[in-house]
Amino acid sequence: MKMVLSIMLFTAVFVWIKITPLAFFASYIMILMTHWFAPLIIVNKQNRPESD
Repeated sequence: MKMVLSIMLFTAVFVWIKITPLAFFASYIMILMTHWFAPLIIVNKQNRPESD
């Protein structure tokens, strides 16, 4: 379902909005990467030593 919705929204963006495909896909990939790296960043902040 998520894949079908993504395809439909990608199609809608390219049909209705004049956009550079490279910039669009680069920003999409960067947003996906935030979900991958967020747990690593949150775990590192919780394991930091207390400052004096």
